Amino acid sequence: MSRFIRASEARDQIEAIIADVVDSGEPVLLGRNDEPEVVLLPYTAEDAVLDMEFDVMLNQAHEHFKSWLVERGYNPETLSEEDVERIIREA
Repeated sequence: MSRFIRASEARDQIEAIIADVVDSGEPVLLGRNDEPEVVLLPYTAEDAVLDMEFDVMLNQAHEHFKSWLVERGYNPETLSEEDVERIIREA
């Protein structure tokens, strides 16, 4: 079970809490009124790799979508978000 720390306590101990999460690899729950609201997790090298892979895939998807728009006669550089939403709905 994850350790719970009140936000008021964490405020003065945040550096030590972060060090503990990094060293132990165990998440810590933070919250107010004895209710967990957020969780601190260690950020690992694997997380960094996943972030980079996600960014690459997102950029590829963006480029594919721009190509799809161009193939259909749209100029992706001039479309508003509303235009894009309408085009997707109509596809």
